[in-house]
Amino acid sequence: MKLSARAILLLSAFIPLAIGATAIWFLTYSAVRLRSNAELESRTQRLAEALAAQLDAQLVGASQIARSMALVVAEAPSLSSEELGRILKASVVQCDVIYGACIAFEPNAFEPNAFESGRRLFAPYASRRRDAVSVIDIAAQSYDYTTDEWAWYAVPRSTKAVAWSEPYFDTGAGEALMSTFSAPIIREGVFIGVATVDIAVDELRARLWIDQYESGSFLLLSPSGSVVASPLRSVAPRTTIATLAEERGRADLRRLGALAAAGRRGIMRMPGLDQDAPEWFVYTRVPTANWSLVVMVPESQALADESQQMAFTAPSLVAAGSAVLGCVWIAARRVTRRDESTDARGDDDGPRTRRMTGSWLRGSELGGGALGPDATSTTPSTAPDAQAPARKSRGVRPGRASGA
Repeated sequence: MKLSARAILLLSAFIPLAIGATAIWFLTYSAVRLRSNAELESRTQRLAEALAAQLDAQLVGASQIARSMALVVAEAPSLSSEELGRILKASVVQCDVIYGACIAFEPNAFEPNAFESGRRLFAPYASRRRDAVSVIDIAAQSYDYTTDEWAWYAVPRSTKAVAWSEPYFDTGAGEALMSTFSAPIIREGVFIGVATVDIAVDELRARLWIDQYESGSFLLLSPSGSVVASPLRSVAPRTTIATLAEERGRADLRRLGALAAAGRRGIMRMPGLDQDAPEWFVYTRVPTANWSLVVMVPESQALADESQQMAFTAPSLVAAGSAVLGCVWIAARRVTRRDESTDARGDDDGPRTRRMTGSWLRGSELGGGALGPDATSTTPSTAPDAQAPARKSRGVRPGRASGA
């Protein structure tokens, strides 16, 4: 099928434009993707670091309160039970992240003149109860905290050092899932008890949020890999990340847990915990408690700005290409119309020489001819004898013999 001159011009413009636009879009996408990935990884890492620093600052404040209580009790052996109660109440009110505080003594270490004489254990505990802070003696409730069952007391007792406990559900006093910071009370080189502050897991969960991303989530992990806090309903508190990896057959989760337990910082890209869509797992440390924070961001949201940029680039290229094609179509229409009118005048006026334009395209190499775009052609004459005028101009008279 023979194409018209207008169609040939449009195709000759459209094909290079389409190839060029595709190449430009691909190169732009590649450049934006490389630059954006690095920027987004850095931004997401900074987000995780900021959240970890925010959490760490709250834990530092809470742990400092426990240290201060331990020093006060160690230096003031004559404190009464009422005075201890006021100290505990003030400690709870002082820091919003603290759910409860306790001063637990070794057996027979508390002076009997300040409380019921002959009491073996004494551990006043202050906690938030609705809008008030109340004080109870957990030892009076048959709560033997000196057994190895209660790590918040057993660990500092054996190590004589401060410690954060693994998350646990306290049925004896707090009646909540919590983690406890314990500071040993050392009086004249002798261990006499611990001062503690309790951090409720629900409070930690409420104070951590990923406001930069609509569907962002997190895992707060203890040194053993147990989940201290997480907003994900599919992840139960105190579940270890190793258990999650085994239940779901996820080697990548096991590797994430190992990196977090080692106190490493970094980013892993893998399927989410609640969906198969890829997510960015950014892990970092919370140094005060030796915990790890894992921030999870859906990749679709992390790359949202990049997608918007590319969504804007594609229509722009299409619009520019359409504008160029429109100009080519208008020019082709004018050229072919002018050539058709030139052809019509040539048929009426007889022999003449003319520049080949639209008609050349129909007879050129594109249409089957051999002339170039700037070639000229003489229209064949229809006169009976084209040489007659030339002979007449040389003075030759018909019917007269030479030398006559």
